Amino acid sequence: MIPCSHIHFGLISISRAAIFILAHCVGGILGALALKAVVNNVIERTYSLAGCTVTIIAPGQHGPTEIGLGTSQALWLEIICSFVFLIASVWMAFDRLQAKDVGRVMVCVIIGIVLGLLVHISTTVTATKGYGGAGLNPARCLGSTVVTGGHLWNGHWIFWTGPAIECAAFALYVKMIPSMDSVISRESDHNLPTKSSAENHEAAILKERQTLKATFFACIGAHEFSSPEMWKAALTELVATASLMFTLTTSIVSCLDSHGTDPKLLVPFAVFIIAFLFLIVTVPVSGGHMSPVFTFIAALKGIISLARATIYILAQCVGSITGFLILNSVMNHDAAKKYSLGGCTIDGNGSTSGVSPGTALILEFSCTFLVLFVGVTIAFDKRRSKELGLAMVCAVVAGAMAVAVFVSISVTGRAGYPGVGLNPARCLGPALLRGGSLWDGHWVFWIGPCFACIIYYGFTKGLPKEGLIWEDGELDFVNLAAPALCCWRSRTPLDVNGKGLSIVTQNH
Repeated sequence: MIPCSHIHFGLISISRAAIFILAHCVGGILGALALKAVVNNVIERTYSLAGCTVTIIAPGQHGPTEIGLGTSQALWLEIICSFVFLIASVWMAFDRLQAKDVGRVMVCVIIGIVLGLLVHISTTVTATKGYGGAGLNPARCLGSTVVTGGHLWNGHWIFWTGPAIECAAFALYVKMIPSMDSVISRESDHNLPTKSSAENHEAAILKERQTLKATFFACIGAHEFSSPEMWKAALTELVATASLMFTLTTSIVSCLDSHGTDPKLLVPFAVFIIAFLFLIVTVPVSGGHMSPVFTFIAALKGIISLARATIYILAQCVGSITGFLILNSVMNHDAAKKYSLGGCTIDGNGSTSGVSPGTALILEFSCTFLVLFVGVTIAFDKRRSKELGLAMVCAVVAGAMAVAVFVSISVTGRAGYPGVGLNPARCLGPALLRGGSLWDGHWVFWIGPCFACIIYYGFTKGLPKEGLIWEDGELDFVNLAAPALCCWRSRTPLDVNGKGLSIVTQNH
């Protein structure tokens, strides 16, 4: 485990942390000694006693040559992988309410999956011989280095400095995000208003009606522009989207580069696991959108205001660009060129091996509608989401995304079409950075999902109300589009906190 994570969260004292870190280091050395006593000498030399390596000395044409990863790239990977590890698993473990809902076993399973996934993608995304992957545990790296020595000391500081920088950055980030306790208390107050607040509300409504301008601003939720909690939630969307883009893209590239019989079939499993992990962590904080698709449908349903939706989508696009910038700096150049930096294409290897824009548009619309119908319908149903619980709802949404990806890559049978985007922000990042063919048909990845959201919104208006308890808000698009409803209907000023999927966490 990253040794500084407990310190920054204040869960243990500094003195206890110092003793713990010392114990970790001694344990790492003892473990390396035990491994050295039983392992074969050839294996020990080949794998450097499972140590953390940035470079190795290998035979070359002109004598021994140092090969491996550059110092800056290795440091970047250590920081990013450590940050993703904290945001995708440890953050949830330190949230008492969420950890209690999910259960200790599930929390431990998620931490183990994220840890293994990050080590795997850190080695495959660089495709560099000599680099042993992200350490994610300085004590583990220290043990093999002390016992074996030699080239393991080259760049050893990276495996300490990277996690230390990341822990400091993550602690600062956590201080800036919305507090879950404050969100729950505000929503509870909103559900049970006092008499005085109701009187104040009526006075505020009368004042709003005085001018059309004030009414318009109230309809779009302009008051949220001055809300610190909204900007904190938007920051969460930015950071989560950047982390998601890095993790998801590297995992997909790893699957495609696995040299299996049909590596594309591994992609849906990667999508499910990673989407589930990020949803279960970010839903209680910002709503877990990380995609303009979920933000747009939440705005149409009135769960978030138009003002918040605008800032969310902007944050998601910036997050996508940031994530792909980081990925571009550490990814192997050949792999980045081969897979177009994980971008969304409709004819990746030429028009003969791709699909037409019309076919891609139909697939984008159909698959997005599938995700909305299967996943979002449950997430926006307050009764069913409460019965299923946060983990199951996130699993359903992630499963719907994985099924949509599987359908899109299998039904066309075209090697140049990598599947649906399902996230316009994810497609925007590589297009801006790489350009070229990524702009061909790029509009498909925006128009298709947006059209699917509009059709799904109209479809939900015709669903029977007996079996569903919709999470419809006062800022529903119908209310905004009908001036009579918007101006004359007595409305409650919403302090909406971006809870698209987060309704499942409101159990008290």
